[in-house]
Amino acid sequence: MGTNEKKKTWSAPTPKRYFAYALSLDAETTAAWKPAEGSKFPKLEGAEASLEGHAIVFTGSSPRFKGRVATLSPLAGEKVEGLLHELDAKQWAAVEAFERAYGGQPRVVKVRSGGEVVEATAFVPGSSDAPAVDEDYLAALLRGLSSAKLSKDYVTARAAEALLVERVQRVGREQGLLSRSEQR
Repeated sequence: MGTNEKKKTWSAPTPKRYFAYALSLDAETTAAWKPAEGSKFPKLEGAEASLEGHAIVFTGSSPRFKGRVATLSPLAGEKVEGLLHELDAKQWAAVEAFERAYGGQPRVVKVRSGGEVVEATAFVPGSSDAPAVDEDYLAALLRGLSSAKLSKDYVTARAAEALLVERVQRVGREQGLLSRSEQR
């Protein structure tokens, strides 16, 4: 090695932490995803985690759905439950491609898992001007939350919110305030 050459040092890649709180928890949706590059959504095992001081709100947009989708919003006294995953580079690339295909943009968040607070990346969609929540999305979200085995109270509360959204939107359609095509 010459005097002007620098010695290269290599280290193992640091795993990326990923906080999954919505659509990526639904196995049916992730299994159906067909990316152009041919990779598939990886099978992930994660630990229960929560994002304190935030709530799921339906103000997001996604190119895969016509209505509003879930995003994270600061809200004192609330928390969003999900799964914390540690991903290698290949898993991260697939997860990032999936999330971006559904309109997600990375955001660093601090989540509590196993008694400690750690930084992780969550993906949040941009704002939507759609008049209603996409009910197909809502169904996928509830499947994912249920299958992730999050706390019973959390899943029950989200299911109750989903029923309320569906009822309000059904009444809106019945009264001519909202057409089915506006929310799907």
